[in-house]
Amino acid sequence: MTKSVETVVIVDDDPLVLDIMADALSKIGVMVVAASTITEALRWLDEKPTRAIEPLLFLVDVIMPDGDGFEFIRALADRGCRAPVIVMTGCGELYLRLAHNFGAAFDVNIIDLMTKPIDYQRLLSRIEGLPQTRVLVVDDEPISLETATAIFTRAGFDVLSANCGADALRQLEDDGGIDLLVTDNDMPEMSGIELALKAARLHPDIKILMVSAASAETGSAIPFLQKPYQPSELVTLVRGMITHA
Repeated sequence: MTKSVETVVIVDDDPLVLDIMADALSKIGVMVVAASTITEALRWLDEKPTRAIEPLLFLVDVIMPDGDGFEFIRALADRGCRAPVIVMTGCGELYLRLAHNFGAAFDVNIIDLMTKPIDYQRLLSRIEGLPQTRVLVVDDEPISLETATAIFTRAGFDVLSANCGADALRQLEDDGGIDLLVTDNDMPEMSGIELALKAARLHPDIKILMVSAASAETGSAIPFLQKPYQPSELVTLVRGMITHA
């Protein structure tokens, strides 16, 4: 499933870079907001009433005159903004690795890291069709189900939920577009492992993550995360599963 981007906010202090990128992006029909400072970009975001629902993407230089990309990433996290971010720099791979780690720590959706000069074909391909992962969360405990669903929703995933294995199977049978199954193992009538095996038969390419408050010794090769977990821990693990698919 793809989610189109309507607006790209470019945060870069180099006027030439802003002009070239704006010209390239205009060719694929997106609105471009050019900001030469972090302050300007954040002011635009804060003043935009529809920012929570309009598909946005931020293209951010690491080194800026009034701060750095790390401060901008932290500011997005503080505002609860889950829009995807592409980080760019002319200062080498080290800055990109730092930005990636910083974004993961604050649960910011960094989808790519690019060194300057930018590969525009790669940039356009990332913006034209951003993948939005569809997740089915299964848990018989209402609070756990609500919590996991909220975590994935805030992180920008397309989320479905089920409170038992039977309901999950019905959704899997009806919807061939589910990319990831996140299921509790300790459920009555049908365990998470039983559900996972049936899901894999229905959709051989589906990714599966098992969660449980019990021991990680499930007797299965399915990736496992023990409850309780931190939201960033869950999202980082899932993004790694999707990225390295």
